Order: sequence, then C-alpha cells, then structure tokens
Amino acid sequence: MPCCDGFQCVKLIRDWEKKNHVAKATICAVTADANQETRDICLSEDGGFDEFLTKPLRKNVLRDMIVKICGEDRLGDAPAVGPSHPIFRPLEPEKTPQEDNQEIPSGATHVLVVDDAPTMRLLLRTFLVDMGCHVSEASTGEDAVQFV
Repeated sequence: MPCCDGFQCVKLIRDWEKKNHVAKATICAVTADANQETRDICLSEDGGFDEFLTKPLRKNVLRDMIVKICGEDRLGDAPAVGPSHPIFRPLEPEKTPQEDNQEIPSGATHVLVVDDAPTMRLLLRTFLVDMGCHVSEASTGEDAVQFV
C-alpha cells in the first residue's frame, strides 16, 4: 500500500487501540505470499495479525474465516454455499471515513477492507456483502485507522 504496508497498517491500528483503550479488533492478513515464514511473521506478536489467508482468495474460505471469528449467526441469512456471482460489478467510488457515516445494523458483522488495489477491494466487498456483512474500505493504512 502507498505510504505504509500491511504490517505498518496493523501497527497504526494496534497503537490507536492501546492509546484509546479500545478492544482489540480481529485483523486478517490476505496475501499472495503463501510461505510458512510469512504466515509465522504475520501471526507473531510483532506482526500483529490474528488470522491469515492467501490469494487467490476463495469465497468459501473467506466465509469460513468470518464464521470462525464472528460465528455463524453473524452472517444473517446468507447461504453457506450460494450461487456464483459475477465479480465484474461497476466499481463504486470509494467512501472516505467521513462519508461512511451510515449506521451499522445491530448484530451485523462489520468488516474493514484495506488494500491499495481497487480490484481486490471490489472482490472482497462483493464476497462479504453477499455474505451479509457491512463493508467499509480504505486504500491506505492511514485511512484505515480513521475507520477503527
């Protein structure tokens, strides 16, 4: 990501959580680097991530991760295995933290997607919204901290 990578983004979020005495958010690394060393670094205390997924990302693997973190009941009425959906939806303008002031429904799973690649954000948003999650997006670590 421009200005900071995933590790720096997690550090910014973790520092903000400590400074503001906020409960630790669950943060999942999604990376194309699938080797064991990267996984170990991400999941270490210094890495700061809680979970680890590799690209190419599959919807069922992402769904299983959301269920593991939040529980089955947090996905609403989304089917466990649904129909295939095209990922080529019109790319909507990214919302800034100030514009994303819509209220998150009670009991909804809120997921913040942080990636500098618009295509990856679109793919993740498509998967997550289809699962019944509320999604916010940021393209930089600095913007991500504003959502936390």
